[in-house]
Amino acid sequence: EQQLLSPEMVSLDPQLRPGNFRAQVISHLGGEEPGRERRVWVRSSTEEPQVMEVPRDSQEWLEPFQSEEMHVGLSSLPGKRGSMDPLPCQDSCSLTQFESNDVLYVVCDGHGPFGHLVAFRVAQSLPY
Repeated sequence: EQQLLSPEMVSLDPQLRPGNFRAQVISHLGGEEPGRERRVWVRSSTEEPQVMEVPRDSQEWLEPFQSEEMHVGLSSLPGKRGSMDPLPCQDSCSLTQFESNDVLYVVCDGHGPFGHLVAFRVAQSLPY
């Protein structure tokens, strides 16, 4: 729970910014409520990362990651584990569109007391 209060743990690592990419979405870590969509980090090659609320009624913001062969959607709803469990949602994902128009989809399922941190780091690292 304390890790979520540290900006270094919950922010994107600038050293893991992929080269030659156009657009990227990465799961946001922390601040989620049971039954409410998690936020995501959104960035492009020309813009700094921003945190975005995932719209429930529209997936148009995912347009850079679509192709004729594949249409993707994104939804991440944290569950309710009980009042005694301080762990946040431990799943993380990233979608990265490269300048070559290739897209890398990463889905990570964290487990254990630091699973959320590992999943968040892996979702940033694999496109790098």
